[in-house]
Amino acid sequence: MRTLTIQDTISLHRTLWHWIEQKTLEKHVKVELEEYFRENHIPSDEIPNSKNYCCEYDEQQLTGWSCENCPFDWQSNCEVSFCYDKEKSFDNNGLLKQWDAIANDDWKQAAKLARIIAELPEREHKI
Repeated sequence: MRTLTIQDTISLHRTLWHWIEQKTLEKHVKVELEEYFRENHIPSDEIPNSKNYCCEYDEQQLTGWSCENCPFDWQSNCEVSFCYDKEKSFDNNGLLKQWDAIANDDWKQAAKLARIIAELPEREHKI
């Protein structure tokens, strides 16, 4: 994976999740992340770890998987894994875990959550 800037990460994240939302609404079925990479002909060496540009960016900052460099506010009270957890570690109530848990036929909820994830506010960060 190429080295990501914070601007790259923000743009790629928003593009991916808006695409997921749009395709989910078009197909009336939850569209998975793998489909984004496949349909957009993203080479395998350009697919981020965990299929998540934020995790890839954080790892590239050489701080490990601490999440401290994630550019987005995931609306979580946790210090790490805030895309997966909401109130406490391992509660699996974070926005990304909620999206993961949605059944394929609950496409309206999947699209709604994809839009929320696409439009997450940015955290204050150093550029």
